[in-house]
Formats: sequence, C-alpha cells, structure tokens
Amino acid sequence: MSEFLDEKDKKILELESRRKLYELTQLYAGCHFREIERKSNMSAATVKYHLSYLSKHGLIKETKDNNTIRYFPREFVSEHTQLMCLLRQKNVRDILLFILFNPQCNHEQIVTAIKLSPSTQATLSAS
Repeated sequence: MSEFLDEKDKKILELESRRKLYELTQLYAGCHFREIERKSNMSAATVKYHLSYLSKHGLIKETKDNNTIRYFPREFVSEHTQLMCLLRQKNVRDILLFILFNPQCNHEQIVTAIKLSPSTQATLSAS
C-alpha cells in the first residue's frame, strides 16, 4: 500500500478485500471487471461493490472503453488511460508490436503476421 495515502484513504483500505482490489488496480492498470474478478478470486458482487466504493471515494478511476469499464490508479492522467485502454486490446497490441519491430512493414505484411482479416486490421488502424 502506498505511503502517500492520507488517513482517510488508509481507513477506507483497512478492509482486506477492498485493499486487495485497490492493489490489483495499482498493479494491473486498465484491467476490466472480469480480469479483476479472476485475479482476486472474489465473487462478482463483492468486486462490483468494492470497486464502486473505491471509485466513489476517489482512490481509483473508472473509464468506459466501448462496452468495457476499466479501472486505473487515480494518479493516471487521461492520456495514459487512453493509451492503456488501447494496449489492453490484444489485436491492437499485436499490430503495434509488429510495427515497432518491423518499422518498414506494409499493410499486407501486418495482415499476414498478425493473422487478422484485412478488413479487421483496417478497422483497427482507423480507430
């Protein structure tokens, strides 16, 4: 737990399950609800309640990404949040990594390497 928390925040995190969820959002910034549920081994209702509580009290941020709500440390700035939302999408991440390691690649090479249909890859590129 961060030493930069004030007394009010520390009080909120005294409950073990809430603290565990807070720590997961710190370790896995940008995780969506189901990922946090799996990593925490808690029931969906417990996770939902405590994530809402943490968000309401300003310890974490909720960001809607299409139909997914992602959870971030409150320290994350908007630009980092948007970037993490993109990087948490496997297809987008795979394309970016391929381009990073193959800077002179073309559309056809990306489609072949990533094994996505050309239309899917074009749609992701337009996002």
